[in-house]
Amino acid sequence: MRYAGNWMTAVDDRILEYLFEHESGSPTKMKRKGPIRYSRQQVHRRCKRLAEESLVRHLGNGVYIITEDGEAYLKGHLDTEDWQYINQDGEDDDGLAEDAGIDAWQLNDRYFFNLCGLFWIGELRLIGSESTNSVD
Repeated sequence: MRYAGNWMTAVDDRILEYLFEHESGSPTKMKRKGPIRYSRQQVHRRCKRLAEESLVRHLGNGVYIITEDGEAYLKGHLDTEDWQYINQDGEDDDGLAEDAGIDAWQLNDRYFFNLCGLFWIGELRLIGSESTNSVD
């Protein structure tokens, strides 16, 4: 079961499914080769909105890829209304970082996981912490 936010439309799921299956695509390619029954302009508008919400990433030249959050949404593990991760039982997973044994960081109100010692440039906050650290 997917947990779509009120801001999402039916074409959003088709776009995310296409990008999950094909790894990348442009609105023109999705319209031409995918099961998307919307205009190229509508697909383009929705890709931009999905990128603003961090479910897809714009690579340039009209090409998009799905993000980890986009994949989590497709699998029913992310509620895009309140941006909460859902465990497999369908309940909110408030202890995600502790249960998974990984460091979870919040960047621009989205959650990213530091699995391999990767670092992000920008403002980072440890979930549940009041302190803010800047990484240059």
